[in-house]
Amino acid sequence: HLHTQVEKGPTPYLTNTNTLDPVKVLKGMGGNTKGGNFKGTIVKALKAAGLPTTAAYINAWSKQIMTESGGNPNAIGGTDGYSHGRATGLVQVKPTTFQAMKGKGMNDIMNPLHNLVAGMNWAKHAYGSNILGYIGKGHGYANGGIVNSPQMAWLAEGGFSESVISHDPSMKARSKVLY
Repeated sequence: HLHTQVEKGPTPYLTNTNTLDPVKVLKGMGGNTKGGNFKGTIVKALKAAGLPTTAAYINAWSKQIMTESGGNPNAIGGTDGYSHGRATGLVQVKPTTFQAMKGKGMNDIMNPLHNLVAGMNWAKHAYGSNILGYIGKGHGYANGGIVNSPQMAWLAEGGFSESVISHDPSMKARSKVLY
């Protein structure tokens, strides 16, 4: 559960009378609060990617959109330190992945339909018939990964402890203990 509160005024922390509706604030910033605003695009993308257009797939991709970009088709994410470029667009596809997985004639990574099709093609390749076991589940780096820039993280999301091991040479002894 996440509580979101947006306040206005010179001293919003002193009272609770300036509280704004966060949904309206987000919509006013160009985002949305549900992946459902892209339902038509999701259905088109599922068809183009050769995936079922069932409610389960539509809902999973709606959730994935919110996990990846918060519903912002112009989102530009960070880099993982590799030369694959920045995660881009509605489902945060890297440029090299987009080039390899894009649909025929779909050359605009910022176009929500093109971005979704490339993301869906990648997911089909990565997860095969178990695609719904991953998409829309908010997985992120639950299976591990390397973080190269400061960021907030969600750890132990599966209810199991996780280790964060630094690559900083000055932390070598502690890293060995953790490993």
